[in-house]
Amino acid sequence: MQEHFNENYMESDKYPFAEFKGKILNPQQIKGNGTYNVDISGKLLIHGITKDYTTKATIVLNNNQLSTILNFDIKLVP
Repeated sequence: MQEHFNENYMESDKYPFAEFKGKILNPQQIKGNGTYNVDISGKLLIHGITKDYTTKATIVLNNNQLSTILNFDIKLVP
């Protein structure tokens, strides 16, 4: 299934990377170590096409180490 998806929809050989560049829309709530649910907005590049994208993310800040967890729901068009 993954091979079919990569070959027929994503053309992973031709477009091996995806990229998201965005901003946290509510950064004022991040005030120290902890886990924060935030909204982010930016540009998502997939399959050579860039589109505006807004989603929710979880940010974990621990001793000046930042990690982010987020999922992208993407509509596939054959």
